[in-house]
Amino acid sequence: MDTVKEITRQAYMCLILRWLLSHPLGWAALTAAFIVAVAFLPVAALGMVMPAESVWEQLPPEVRSLNDDTAIGPAPEYTPPKALRYREIDPLALMVWLERRGSYLAGPEFVAGFIEAGRRHNIDPRLLVAITGAEQSFVPRRNPSAWKIAQNPFNVFGCWCSTSIGFATSARIAAATVARLSQDMPPGYDAIRWLSDPANPRGMYATGVENEGKPRPTSPAWNWIRNVSGFFAQLRRDIPEERLPESAGSRR
Repeated sequence: MDTVKEITRQAYMCLILRWLLSHPLGWAALTAAFIVAVAFLPVAALGMVMPAESVWEQLPPEVRSLNDDTAIGPAPEYTPPKALRYREIDPLALMVWLERRGSYLAGPEFVAGFIEAGRRHNIDPRLLVAITGAEQSFVPRRNPSAWKIAQNPFNVFGCWCSTSIGFATSARIAAATVARLSQDMPPGYDAIRWLSDPANPRGMYATGVENEGKPRPTSPAWNWIRNVSGFFAQLRRDIPEERLPESAGSRR
């Protein structure tokens, strides 16, 4: 997909620029890199100086088409709490954020998958990214099993090691699970904690040892709540939401 390839080129150009600025050769290396970029990446160079369209236009056509209910079927059955609802984000910013952490999920196909699943089920894609952080440490690229883990970094149906359903499918299942578990939340309750709270009548995303109906501070469920909350807060700080174009029809 040309759009995905363009996002990939821009992301790697940003990373190369950061490296060049810290290189001992400094501006000499940067000048050489610029010459190479002009010679071999004219399209990417042009895209960086052209006026920026809405970030919505940077997404692949099949992701943009998800705004059309005829393309995705009926609207989601569940309406998540406001804190968890879909927000438009810059896919390039998310790619760079994951790349800085050495994540295998920094590729454009994964970023597009986070966004597509979030839009389909009205869940903030940054929350889906945070879940992969809690479940699989954002899938470090250095992990010999990174490709396999990336097929199900949300550990839906138990564990990535026992399922291989593909990233796009696992992302959609994770988003649908979050949307379902977010229902029936008591007023004023923490939305992420509710996703793995033993009191949730719809179940728990991460199960673990309970203590009088509440997660123990050292249980898997408690660790999941703490880690997802922390990663989600960091992602919201580092990747602010974008204004969704009126034509996109945000479900807020």
